[in-house]
Amino acid sequence: MKINVPEEYESLGDVFFSALRQAAEGKGRERHAEDGEPYERQIICEVARRVGLGYPLGQAVKKIYESQRLIPQLGVQELLGAMNYIAAAYIVMQERMDEEGRRFREGAASSRAEGCEELVQPRSLFPGDAVEVLVGGEWEKGVYCRALGRGKHEVILDAGGAISVSDELLAKKGAEQ
Repeated sequence: MKINVPEEYESLGDVFFSALRQAAEGKGRERHAEDGEPYERQIICEVARRVGLGYPLGQAVKKIYESQRLIPQLGVQELLGAMNYIAAAYIVMQERMDEEGRRFREGAASSRAEGCEELVQPRSLFPGDAVEVLVGGEWEKGVYCRALGRGKHEVILDAGGAISVSDELLAKKGAEQ
């Protein structure tokens, strides 16, 4: 894998590369990986799938706190470990979004989103539009807030809270709303 990092972001690229090296060659590999096991199949991600995202995110927070109590040379290693736990959470969350999108494309939209016109074309939404969002296999009503870029949108749910969703998990309510 080759990544082209813009010159003005090289310091950030160096940090991410250091986290990758720790996972692939250092403490992460020693503690979590079987020989040749892909990162997404290692225990760090498997536990997150089984018990939820609170596991890797909690571990990341713990490592962040620990980094402040250690000498800087050890503290930065804890921060790299926190980044790897956050990466595990990201991988599992992305898998969940991909699975919800797959179910949506296989027909969940037509059976669960009665009253919705169609899959949303990003340019057809405006702030304040009534929408439905596929969350955990269930449709939730909400109000479109804004585009976040890269096919993601922010929706304020009627049940409370905001959520970021991808194009395929969003349906626009019909004109009767």
